[in-house]
Amino acid sequence: MEAVPESQDYQPTAETPLLQRTSRCDDEEPMTTPHPHLTRVVVIIIICIFLLELGDYMMRAPSIRVLEDITCRKFYGSTTPFNSHVPRPIPEHECKVAPVQAEIAMIKGWDNALSCIPAIFLAIPYGYVGDRYGRKIMLVLAVLGILLSQIWVQFVLYFNDTFDVRWIWAGNLFLLIGGGSAVSQNSIYAIVADVAPEAKRGPIFFQVSAAALISTVVGIPLSWLLMTIDPFNALLAASGFIALGNMLVLFLPETLQQAKKDDAALNHLAQDSHTDQETSPTRAKSSNIDLWVLIVKAVHDSRFILANPGLCALIFTFILSSLSNNSVSILFQLASLRFHWSLADASFLLPFSSVINFVILIGILPVIYSVLGSRFGLRPSSKDLVVARGSLVFHILGALAIAFPAGPSFLIFGTFIFACGDGHVSASRSLLTSFVHPDQVSRLYAVLAIMMTIGSMVMAPLLSKAFSWGLDLGGDRSGIVFLTVAALYLVFGLPLWINKLPSQDEGIHG
Repeated sequence: MEAVPESQDYQPTAETPLLQRTSRCDDEEPMTTPHPHLTRVVVIIIICIFLLELGDYMMRAPSIRVLEDITCRKFYGSTTPFNSHVPRPIPEHECKVAPVQAEIAMIKGWDNALSCIPAIFLAIPYGYVGDRYGRKIMLVLAVLGILLSQIWVQFVLYFNDTFDVRWIWAGNLFLLIGGGSAVSQNSIYAIVADVAPEAKRGPIFFQVSAAALISTVVGIPLSWLLMTIDPFNALLAASGFIALGNMLVLFLPETLQQAKKDDAALNHLAQDSHTDQETSPTRAKSSNIDLWVLIVKAVHDSRFILANPGLCALIFTFILSSLSNNSVSILFQLASLRFHWSLADASFLLPFSSVINFVILIGILPVIYSVLGSRFGLRPSSKDLVVARGSLVFHILGALAIAFPAGPSFLIFGTFIFACGDGHVSASRSLLTSFVHPDQVSRLYAVLAIMMTIGSMVMAPLLSKAFSWGLDLGGDRSGIVFLTVAALYLVFGLPLWINKLPSQDEGIHG
C-alpha cells in the first residue's frame, strides 16, 4: 500500500488512491500475532465500560427528576427541600407545565453544550500526549474528571437550598481534567487498537460497544427501582459504579510502547516514524511545556490527516455517530404521539433497540466478518468497509420504515431494521485505524472525537426542529423527522461509498 510521502513537493495525481496508509512502508504486513495482554485488556475494558455506562444511564432519569422537582417548587413558590417528607413532594404530573419543562430543557441544553467544549479544544492535545506518553494516564485522567463532574452535580442538587441549580454548569470545569467522555472513549479504543490484531480489531470493537448496550438494559430498570425509594439513592449508586470503573482502569497495562515495538518488528517503520521515536525522549524530558505550544504542536503533528483526502472524507462521516442515539430518543416520543401510548410504555423501545444492537454486535457481525474472510478472502480493512456500508443501508431503510405512517407492528419492524445498523461506527473506526501508525492512533481518534462532538451539538437540535416541524404539519407527516434521519445517513455516508481501498487488493473484493 502507498504511504503518504512526507516531502513538501508531494502532489496527489489522478492515479493516487484516495485512501493511503499514512507513514507506513509498502511492504508492511498487518499484525497477526496475539498481544500478550490481549485478553486481560479486553476483559478489563469491557467491564470498565459497563460500569461507567451503567452509572451514566442510572444518573439520567433521577437527575432530571430532582431538577424537575426543584424547578417545580421554584415555579409554585415552595421552598420545601426535595428530600423532605413534610409536606409530601409535589406530584410529578403537576410539574409537566410548559414553564417548568422549558426551564429544565434550557438548563440541560446548556449543560450538554458546555460539556462539549473541553473535547473540542483539548481532544487533539490530549491525543498527542496519549501518543507520546501513554494511553493509560489519559484514560485515568478522563474518567477522574467525569467522576468529579458528576459528584459536583449531585452536590448542587442536594444542597439546592444554598446553590442555584445553574451551578451544575460549573461541573463541566472538571472535564478539563482529561477532556471528558470524548477523550476517555478515544483512550479506550486506542488501547484496544494497540493490542488487537488487525483481523480481530473490528469484532473486538463490537464487543466494546456491546458492553455499553448491556448497561442500558440493566441501568434503566435499576434506576427506576431505586427512584421509587428516593432519586438520590439512584444518584449515589450511579456515582458508586462510576467510581468502581475509575478504580478498574488502574489495573490496565500500558499498551503504547508494546504496540510500537510490535509494529516496528512487523512493519519496518518508515523513516518519519524513526524520526518521531528518536526525538520523543527529548520531548519527554521537557517538563515545562507551555500549553499553547503543546496545542500548536499537537495540531501540527496531526497534519498527516490533512495529507490524505480519503482519510479526511471518512472522518467526516463520524458526524453521524450520535445520530442513532438521538433518533431513538425521539422514537418513543413519536410512538407515544402516533399510537397514544404512555411514555412509560413507549420507552420500552429503547431496551428493545439495545437488545437488537447487542445481538447484532456480538452474534451476527462476528460471523459476517468470519465469512467475508474465509469464503470471500477479504482482508480486514475490506471487511470493515463492507460492514460499514451495509450498516448504513440498514439505518436508512429502518428510518424510512419508521417514518411511514403505518401501525405499531410496522414501527417496531422499522425499529428492528434501524437497530441492525449500529455496527457502522465501530466498523468505520476499525477501517480508519488500518491506515495510521500506532503512534498516530490517539491523534486520529482525537479528530474523530471532535467530529462526534460537533455531531452531538448539531444533530440533537436539528432532529428536535424536524420533530416539531412534523408535529406542526400534523397527520401522517409527524414522522418527517425520520425522513430527515434517512437523508442525513445518505448524504454524510457518501464517503464510505465513493472511497476505494488502495493498491495490492484494489477495491473491497481485492
